[in-house]
Order: sequence, then structure tokens, then C-alpha cells
Amino acid sequence: MGRVVMLAPAPRDVPISVRASLLLGGPLSFFGWVFFGFGMIFVLAFGLPENVAAIFWSLQPQQTATGIATDSRSTGASENRRKVYENRFSFTAADGRIHHGRSYATGTEVQAGDPVTVEYPAASPTHATIQGMRRTTFGPAVLLVTIFPGLGLIFVLFGIVQGSRACYLLANGRLAMGTKKSKERTNAQINRQYVYRMTFEFTGDDGQTYQASANTVDTSVLEDEAQEALVFDPQRPTRAVMLDSLPGSPEFDDTGNIQPKGLRAWLGAVVLPALVMTGLGYYVWTQW
Repeated sequence: MGRVVMLAPAPRDVPISVRASLLLGGPLSFFGWVFFGFGMIFVLAFGLPENVAAIFWSLQPQQTATGIATDSRSTGASENRRKVYENRFSFTAADGRIHHGRSYATGTEVQAGDPVTVEYPAASPTHATIQGMRRTTFGPAVLLVTIFPGLGLIFVLFGIVQGSRACYLLANGRLAMGTKKSKERTNAQINRQYVYRMTFEFTGDDGQTYQASANTVDTSVLEDEAQEALVFDPQRPTRAVMLDSLPGSPEFDDTGNIQPKGLRAWLGAVVLPALVMTGLGYYVWTQW
């Protein structure tokens, strides 16, 4: 993006395509959606929703009853190279009705006709389990698979917060030119390239000197001019963004108005989040 010599009076219109690029198109958001999307595949494959429900029911007041094992089969899953078995049973609950259930255990299978002790929530006998077994294929340790989607979600939310701030400053901020003060390499990497934190100084409306910082892999975008354009909040000059560091590098016309992005940039920002959320929504729709 070339140097911005003027901005239209605030508040300025920020086209929806530019908002999409700022909210969803940055590298942090991209990696966040990748981590979240792939992580959720494992979360759903390992039955995390069922595990959460199982934990909920296990915390409710329990009752016991004597039941009969009806069947046992291998689930095809394993833990520590030991098969996980699905053990089916039936029992008569305190309400006098016969209920059927299934429990899961690693390396343990029951024989049809064997007596078993059944434990069930008093409020919901349909969530019964054989005492000492579990209600889901995998145990609570499966919660560890939430680390990657959780980390991805943090990245996504952080990117959205940063993008929201950038949208506000583009709409309401004041233009200034910043002079580079420092360039420091961080420990973070993107595609095996180090991220640099670059800091610029600028003068606010009150004549005081303030700083604006940007993290970037491609430092050349903030080093191609003697001074770099930025926008800051006139009410809080410490809130500022470097224009050339923004996702999609917003462009301006001769009157200082923000130009909408083309279809390619628009799709590049929304396709990945749309695919992830559509897939997750489809799973929820089909399961519940």
C-alpha cells in the first residue's frame, strides 16, 4: 500500500469486505481456524460431548441396582494396546421399569447372563452404567484433545479483538506518520520465520509523542518508507495501528475513503471459517 496522504472525515465507512479481512484474514486468525478446525475433528471423533455429559451425570445423586449382562463386544478402539469393550446390560430401576444400558471398559468384557451391579442417576435411569465401568468409549483423559482446538479458539478470538480495534480506528481514527524507533525479533515463528515487533513514534493532536507497535514476519512492508502511515484514536492516542501491517492492507481513494476488497480477498478471509463452522454445525445438526 502506498503512503496515505489524507483520510476522509470521521466516521468513515469500512466496507464489509475490509472488515472481513481485518477480523478473519490475519495470520493469527488463519492458524487459529486451522487449529480449531482440525482439533475439533479429534474432539468429536473421541466423543468429547458424550464425555462431558457422562461427567455431568456422574455428579448427580446415584442409586444402585442388580442387573444382568446381556452382551459384550469389542468397539474397535484401544487404550495402551488393550481393547475397549462395550458391555450391555438390563436392570429394573426404582421406578419398577426395566431399562437397558451399555458401559465401556478397557480389557474387561462381561458374559451374557452374569449378574452385575448397576449404578444410575436417580433422576435418569437411562444413563446407567455398570459399577466400575464408564459411560463412554474413552475415559476423561480424552479431554486432553481439547488443547489444540482450545488454543486455536484463543487465536481466533484474539484475532477478532485485534480486527475489531482496527475497524474502529479505520472508521474513527486520525492519520499520522510514524518514525521507526525499534525492531526486535520475538521468539514466535510463522512458517519457520521469526515474527518481529516493530515500534514507531508519532505525534498526537496534543503535541505529545506516542508509540504504535506491529508484529510482522515481513518487515519490508514497514521499512519501505522513511515514515509509515498509521491511524490512532484521538481520545486515546496509545491505541494505534500501522496501516501497512493490517491484514489485506486497506487501500484508499484520492478523497481518503476506504476502498472495498475484491472477490478474491473476500473469499480468502471467509472461506476457511465458513468451512469450519459449517462442518461443526452439520455435525451438531445430525447428532442432536
